[in-house]
Amino acid sequence: MKRYFFTFIVFFFFLFSTTAESDSKSLFHFSIKPLYSFEYGTLNEFVYSKDSDQNIYKLSELNWTVKNHSIGLSADWGVKWLSFCSSFSYGLNGPSGNMYDSDWQDESDHSIKTEYSISDNTLNTFSNLELSLLGRIPLTPESISKTFSVTYIPSIKYCNSYYNFSAKDAEGWYGSSRYTTLGYTVPYNSPNAKHFLKGELMGIDYKREHQILFFGEGVKLQFYERLNLFVNFDISIFSIIESVDTHYTNKERTLGTDYRDTMTGYFNIIKVSSAIDYQFNKKLYIGANYIFTYQALTTGNTQSKNHTLDEYYLLKNSFAGSSGMTHNFSIYLKYALDDLYFIY
Repeated sequence: MKRYFFTFIVFFFFLFSTTAESDSKSLFHFSIKPLYSFEYGTLNEFVYSKDSDQNIYKLSELNWTVKNHSIGLSADWGVKWLSFCSSFSYGLNGPSGNMYDSDWQDESDHSIKTEYSISDNTLNTFSNLELSLLGRIPLTPESISKTFSVTYIPSIKYCNSYYNFSAKDAEGWYGSSRYTTLGYTVPYNSPNAKHFLKGELMGIDYKREHQILFFGEGVKLQFYERLNLFVNFDISIFSIIESVDTHYTNKERTLGTDYRDTMTGYFNIIKVSSAIDYQFNKKLYIGANYIFTYQALTTGNTQSKNHTLDEYYLLKNSFAGSSGMTHNFSIYLKYALDDLYFIY
């Protein structure tokens, strides 16, 4: 399915970008925009199972804090009412808050959280690629457009984002029967639960990739051809979310178990964004942008394997889930070339 998804995306953007360029009499515009961003939020991963009565219950939940500084570059070009935009951002390696790991291991009462740990989280790698096809439909008459104008901007966007985390130096409280001297399971916050000091537990790595096709609608408000305000709402038409979660069993992080999750969703992710920029002269703008992204619970299959081996095995009695919410703040400079005719 992923191969056909990629084929559709490439064909879609190739078709429309060549259509836009085929009209040599159309007014051509181009802009380039370096930017700096800070992203904050949480990515969640879940494991669920079913009991003998087919009731679903949660086995595990991991919450990965996102604190991501990134630099990026965006380019926009097009003709009259049609624009093509591409952007790429790369995250800077560094601390990313904490990772919180919870487990429900009591087979007689699935509501009891039996294990809980807090790790130091590090962002190893982050990248984000976005390709957009945007329309530009003026909604105000030319007679007032120099003092105030409104433009409607529908869009189709493809987004690919990748996160790579490492959780280390965990402190934990384990109440499963194998960790207590009572012979039965207790809640993680019971005085009879075993307390692991910071650094005694083994680490976890987490890699997660989102591939999302968005449909969006936006509005641009322009005042005196200098000040621009943008508001946009995107909703995912289709998304693929894949992750690999490695639970190590030694300090060297060479042994352990890998869990691979594959989840797909429809209309499960929304993105709300706003921006403001000011035009200093005919070509230079400075601006700021805010993006809120929310992913509802998305489920799929989960597989596992020994970390030292290659072949995964489907876990038939379990399934995976993921969700998340992030806030992204960015500042940028934009260099624009307008009022030019595209010449072959």
